[in-house]
Amino acid sequence: MKIVPHKIFAPAAGPFPGWVFPAATALLSVLMLAPAVAWGAGPASIPETETPPEPAVGTPPISVTYTGNEGFLISVEGRKILIDSLYHEGVSGYVFPSEAQREKMESGQPPFDGVTLALATHYDADHFHPQAVGTFLQNNQAATFISTDQARKALRKAFPGYEGIKDRVRGLTPAEGAVAQEKVGDLDIQIFNMHHGRNRTVENVGFLIRTGGRTILHMGDTEATATDLSPLGLANKKIDLAFVPFWYLLTDGWRRAIRKQVAPERIVVMHLPAPDANDKYINSLGGWEKVTADIKTAFPNATIFRQQMESARF
Repeated sequence: MKIVPHKIFAPAAGPFPGWVFPAATALLSVLMLAPAVAWGAGPASIPETETPPEPAVGTPPISVTYTGNEGFLISVEGRKILIDSLYHEGVSGYVFPSEAQREKMESGQPPFDGVTLALATHYDADHFHPQAVGTFLQNNQAATFISTDQARKALRKAFPGYEGIKDRVRGLTPAEGAVAQEKVGDLDIQIFNMHHGRNRTVENVGFLIRTGGRTILHMGDTEATATDLSPLGLANKKIDLAFVPFWYLLTDGWRRAIRKQVAPERIVVMHLPAPDANDKYINSLGGWEKVTADIKTAFPNATIFRQQMESARF
């Protein structure tokens, strides 16, 4: 599999000052999620990604473009989905869309033209911004937005043009263990409550998307344990590609949860700090190259994006 860089990531300063989110949870989540672990020596760079298994004859590829942090443009047979991409500066230390890319996403310029579904797993500032979502929906009349009920309420409160877009906004936060069903065109979507931590009030949902014979899972910022995930039956859903927060790939307990309770064919790693962020937690584990190399050792089927607008096909 070849990863194609399109644009060098250039960080901007600070989170968006005009909107208040519970963003401290997003900033601190990396520090709180993974338990301390002793690391031995590891390879100095990421091993080459192995050639992915060929999809069945007639099965279309999944094209993925990284927009930043947990944000991606996903395309299967021309059906385009944006997830966790419609936000502004986000949280310092994580890859985020440049101003030019934000404008392209919000206005529907290539490669973001023809997006019919936009998703946000939760309303933290590095996943969602009401102005970005509202502007996107105004400019993309065929698109639907689905997120948590908290995000829907934030959009209604903060976006002046909400009345003109509200019919294409869906806020769903099912009970834990329950599944909400949605359909947008020929996209079948299941929404799961995947908690953002037992002590946090931020609602987080995971999305399972089926289209073109492919099955895709995006987990958002969840801390759900194997016990939490078990009732969802994800291991039986034949997931082709799972977008997984990096902390699930670092320690034995989290790794077992992914292998046993999710069992994806392929993995895209997300919510890693930027390679040049000098992140204290990543440094404590040996540095960005060490952490990503260890992830690749444990999950050779994982893809790790380094910079905004890299693309891969699965």
